[in-house]
Amino acid sequence: KEILYLLGLYIGDGYSKTSIKEVNNKTGLNRADYLQLARASYGKFATVAYSRVQKTLCYSHKIFLAIPEQDKARSRAISCLENLGISYRLYKEQIYFTSEKFVKFFDEVGHSAHEKIIPEWVFDYDSDYLEFLYQGLIDSDGYYHNSGERFTTVSKALSESFTKLCLFTGRFVTLFGKIPKKAPIINGRVLGTSKAYYFSITNKSRLIEGRNITTE
Repeated sequence: KEILYLLGLYIGDGYSKTSIKEVNNKTGLNRADYLQLARASYGKFATVAYSRVQKTLCYSHKIFLAIPEQDKARSRAISCLENLGISYRLYKEQIYFTSEKFVKFFDEVGHSAHEKIIPEWVFDYDSDYLEFLYQGLIDSDGYYHNSGERFTTVSKALSESFTKLCLFTGRFVTLFGKIPKKAPIINGRVLGTSKAYYFSITNKSRLIEGRNITTE
């Protein structure tokens, strides 16, 4: 449940990357190989011979959740990380943690806002689990309303998979796409011209029939 909630937060407000840096290394060994040789003598550190190769590659796997201090999802995101035993750092506008496995896991949903998607394997889970993914998405790129929830995305693929998620969790969806009539211009650059998909969601019981669906 915690992982699916974090997945929802990441789809809405997350980004990740793996950085590679070449650094000086007196032995030419990576950390794992160095420790294996250095601790080979009854747990005591042994002298390791120098190598001609004095460079090694270091990998840094970084994950950021753009959840500022005042955001409604921040405390719940922290709770999920702690329940999963994941160490993290808090910044004013972000939550940061490092994990090679989670970077690979989040690779499945895309990196930019325009390519984010819900992985198809998620829908094999019971609706009780999918509810946590839904809550993560609303807490990131949506908000709660008296009549239900609202959600926005610029990803066409995510708009389709989010519609499926709503139906799988027993919600009725109204969706429409909109292109801003007048995009803001900053320093001569036109911003926000992409088509956005707006959702209005309710959990009131309504039949999904042909007469309820319109297309353009």
